Amino acid sequence: MFIDYIALLLANMTAGLFVLALYLVFGAGKEDTRAWAAPFAVAGLVAFVVGLHMTLTWPIPKLDKADLRWANVAYGEMSVLLGVLFLGGALALGKGWSLAPLGAYALVASAAAAVVGVAVFCLGLSNAPTITAMGFLLTAGGGMLTALALTRWGCVFSRVLGALFVLAAAGIWALSAGMAYWGHLEKFSGK
Repeated sequence: MFIDYIALLLANMTAGLFVLALYLVFGAGKEDTRAWAAPFAVAGLVAFVVGLHMTLTWPIPKLDKADLRWANVAYGEMSVLLGVLFLGGALALGKGWSLAPLGAYALVASAAAAVVGVAVFCLGLSNAPTITAMGFLLTAGGGMLTALALTRWGCVFSRVLGALFVLAAAGIWALSAGMAYWGHLEKFSGK
């Protein structure tokens, strides 16, 4: 049996994206944003540590019925990118720095997430490729809109639009996490 912590990554991504959406609406543009550093750090730490382990060890195998190795790339590597963005965001927020410079990294990470989303859909990966692809694509779109919203050209409208994309992505990942947890518990319950 292999160790599968994709459900943990999905739940963490849901929580992190939810925090990001709240920050875009209620925190961005405020003078003191230090209170937002801790939730960004928590989401970033889980995403980075678990994603890095998954990326370096490839715990998801090829099984008799299905080749699941793609999940090591899609979830592990994308989690590392998300994790370092959240950790960088936590540092910037804690120090009172602008998040705008992280936008350049976010654009590249978002482009990678978009490629993964298209590949998941076109190659029919996962048990629900359309939902999974939508999650990656909405996360990518949310990342790109967030990068724009946090620049000097950003405005309230761009922050709200970014938050809506990020919330939609969080909703998809929450659904996926719920299904993953249910499936894992059912599988390991012996029923």
